[in-house]
Amino acid sequence: FEEPPGSSQGRLPWARELSLEALEELLRARAPVRLIHTRHVPFHGLSERAEHDAPLPPLEWDGAPSTDYDKAYERVAVQVEALGRHLEDLLRPRRRLRERAGYPSGRRVSLRRLMGFEADPKRYNELWIRATIPERRHVAFSLLIDLSGSMRGPRIDAAILGTILMAETLARLDVTFAINGFQDVLIPFSPFGEPFTDATRQAISEMSGEVTGTRRDGHNEPSYNDDGPCLLEAADELLREAATDRLLIVVSDGCPAGRRSNEADLRHAVGSLTAAGTRLDLIALGLGPETGHVSDYYPGRSLANVPLDLFADAIGRLIEETLLEP
Repeated sequence: FEEPPGSSQGRLPWARELSLEALEELLRARAPVRLIHTRHVPFHGLSERAEHDAPLPPLEWDGAPSTDYDKAYERVAVQVEALGRHLEDLLRPRRRLRERAGYPSGRRVSLRRLMGFEADPKRYNELWIRATIPERRHVAFSLLIDLSGSMRGPRIDAAILGTILMAETLARLDVTFAINGFQDVLIPFSPFGEPFTDATRQAISEMSGEVTGTRRDGHNEPSYNDDGPCLLEAADELLREAATDRLLIVVSDGCPAGRRSNEADLRHAVGSLTAAGTRLDLIALGLGPETGHVSDYYPGRSLANVPLDLFADAIGRLIEETLLEP
């Protein structure tokens, strides 16, 4: 890190923090971390940073992205960085310690456990209280994207940006997630349990090929839109994940037009997944104008008519709100 011309302050105050965080990330992941520098654009979905935590200066990119994925990533890179840093502070609390009893040594004795010790001397090694870091919530996400022909053009471009923002942020935080498209069947792009690799990134960038029926070695059936059965299959995958919180996000712009299902199947699927006792949260996003009917099919939690240029922000806010939900 070099000082700006004319500076007499010595090492920049943010340089050490940034370098240490980059090193920690590399050591944790044991793999190169994708870094694309871009101009600073504020992400309005995040809370204000603490006054003493001055924002990092914008980084400059002096080269052109080499792949379609990198070109798309560059458009949301600042949001990935901001959302990732914000959520990491909340999911990996380093300063907010809480006290917990049950240790053989510690800061002080638990009076409640001391009273229990009188009745059961075998519990002598559970009397002490220690300050511990709170456990991190175990959240699993599933993103299900409509890849029918009505998603052509700006809509699939916006969906890809939202997918990249979600995937890159959650991969950085080690949050479990899966990404599927759907036509008449599920089309997997990033299954649960598989590492998020450059091959996966390449597959995500090829979503637009599925919409036009031109993806090499793809499924390429954009005439069909079997929402109901595909929704249930994605939910079944998500429910098999060991997690305390599960969120299934459906991105669509149209009505069911299936090879093997109809509108009634979608309503039945949504009803079964939103019934009391279901172990997941279902949210639908209507991408683009004239998608108000999405709220009709998904009456629980939905956002309709999401502007194409704000879709990545909507996905980011949704991730933040879900992970911070008490």
